[in-house]
Amino acid sequence: AQTTMNFESWTGTGAAIEPSGWISENALTGLPGNAQSAFQDTVPNIHGGTYALKLVSVDMAINPAPASLPDPIGLAATGNLAGTSLKFGFPYTGRPAMVDFWYKYTPTSSGDTASFFMALWNGTTGDTVSYGFWKSGTTVGSYTQQSVVLTHDPAFLNVTPDSMAIMFSSTRLFNPDYSFCLNCGKAGSILWVDDITFSGTSGIKENLH
Repeated sequence: AQTTMNFESWTGTGAAIEPSGWISENALTGLPGNAQSAFQDTVPNIHGGTYALKLVSVDMAINPAPASLPDPIGLAATGNLAGTSLKFGFPYTGRPAMVDFWYKYTPTSSGDTASFFMALWNGTTGDTVSYGFWKSGTTVGSYTQQSVVLTHDPAFLNVTPDSMAIMFSSTRLFNPDYSFCLNCGKAGSILWVDDITFSGTSGIKENLH
């Protein structure tokens, strides 16, 4: 299924439901005690259309990969499971200048940080062509548009990307030096995301559904 950017398309059922083309901790709810983390939300928690993505950070009863999966976790990323292997990203050959999304955020009362990360790369050369990052610990009670300007590596201006990956987290994932942190998160924070769009230097919006 095509990767949804407006969260109108979903696959799976029950606690294993996922936005089409995305994967979350819901893939681990088959393990005893693991709670659902990604939800198909509706009115009044949407920006447009019928559905939005709601991410709730949860403690995992069973973490099958403690050396690589954060716990608590409230993570959703573009990708899928190929057998038992996790494959991040999806085919994409554009080079947008900016990504926009709409979000709301309710961190736990003790404070937390939501984050977004996006990367474009070429799978043949292994080059990361562009990337963007955002984080915030501020409570946002109504949908707000967030724009992230992508950084394009000048060494790879002539390299065409063939893949894109996007990740959202409802809880803290990074140390102050931006290194990945496996146990910095807090259970109970909630991030809503809807209507992701990309724009290039021409200013023409490119909407992926």
